[in-house]
Amino acid sequence: MISNIKNINIKKILPCFLIILFFVAIFCSSIFSTKKDSLEIKNKEDHTSVLPKVKGKVVEVYENYLIVELTGNNGICEASTENLECIEDFQKDDIVKITYSGNIRESMPGILVDVTNIELEEEE
Repeated sequence: MISNIKNINIKKILPCFLIILFFVAIFCSSIFSTKKDSLEIKNKEDHTSVLPKVKGKVVEVYENYLIVELTGNNGICEASTENLECIEDFQKDDIVKITYSGNIRESMPGILVDVTNIELEEEE
């Protein structure tokens, strides 16, 4: 008789336990996935905020790149515009601020690597 009582209790408790465990797993996975997504967004924002920026005067304008004379005696560089979504029409003598990876290919003129943004800057 005691073994029948134990079997009945286990048969009633086990499905309830599994259902509770299922809901706890779903709840935990939603918390961790939301936390992971917010961390990825924060890391992207942090990464772009630390990218170097250079300032310069547009010397020549081409279809997919600008030739810019950088301020501070840094020379002349090429900045690609082809990967930028909303690129404004730049004109010769515009002052621009360029965000890029920090690497410059050694060529003549130098090429700013992985340009992420080019924006007009107000003249001083």
